[in-house]
This record gives sequence, structure tokens and C-alpha cells, in this order.
Amino acid sequence: MKTLEHIQSYKKKIGIIHDNYASSDSAFLGISYANKLVELTDIEPYLFYKNLPNPVIPPACSMMNVFDVWGFDGLTIALDLDSADALIKCVGPTRKVLYAWDLEWLRPNKKDFLQNVRIYRGIEKLVCRSDEHRNALSKYCNRDDIEVIEDFNLFEFCKRYTNFGVK
Repeated sequence: MKTLEHIQSYKKKIGIIHDNYASSDSAFLGISYANKLVELTDIEPYLFYKNLPNPVIPPACSMMNVFDVWGFDGLTIALDLDSADALIKCVGPTRKVLYAWDLEWLRPNKKDFLQNVRIYRGIEKLVCRSDEHRNALSKYCNRDDIEVIEDFNLFEFCKRYTNFGVK
């Protein structure tokens, strides 16, 4: 049985899963916000990757293969459909969020409507970049509880989905 002291001793952790952290806007903002969390808070960000090229900027936190996310016990945010699919199937993370950076179904390699909708509907929280993305996603996957957080602001994720006390 877990005691109050045991529960309070949990570290404040947030995980981000991305295909890779090479040159892209989402990789840059993901690492930048993770570095700011390290610098300004006591929250420990973890970057999970599927492919490991050189990161677009040096991270000030741990980087691990996506296979290690099964044992992670904090808020975990996927930044693409494939990462979200892996996250849905994983038992470890306590909160599972997909941040829809792009409207991925418009890309040539993401045309499987049934699989895409299964992921969009199967994730605990679906968050996107703008009201325009929310409207398009809502129509595509018939989900009305989509939230908006602009530019992948990790501080806003912490405010909404954790009890870390971030301002």
C-alpha cells in the first residue's frame, strides 16, 4: 500500500515522444521547452525517440529510445500519429496526450483513415496547435473534446494536465 510520503516522493516528470529530434519545428520547440523546464522548474523532462539523428539543439535532459516509455510513470505527450499509436499500446504512462502538430492525414503516407481515427479517438487527450486545426480534426475524427495549446507550450501542458504547480 502506498503511503502519503511515498506518493509525495514521486518526481515531477513529463515525457515527449517524437519520431526524431532532427531539424523540424516540432523538434526544436520540444527540446527548447524541455530545456526551459530544466532551467526554471524542478520538473524532469524526458525525450523519447524512434530514430536518433543529431538533435536540432542540444537537450538538457535525458533522451531515450521509445521502447523505454513502458516504464515511464508521468504525463507523456506524443507529437505524431505513429508515436501516439505506440503510446496507446503502452501500459506505463499515467496520462497520455497526442499533440497534433500537423494534419497528418493530408500527407501521402498517412492515408489509412481507419487507423488514423482509431489513434485520434483512442488517445486520452487530443491537443492541437490552433482553432483551425481543432475544427479540421474534429470533423475528421468526430471528436469534440479537442483542446488548443499554441506552439507546444510545455508549461501550459503542466498547468492543465498535472498537479506540478507550474505558473
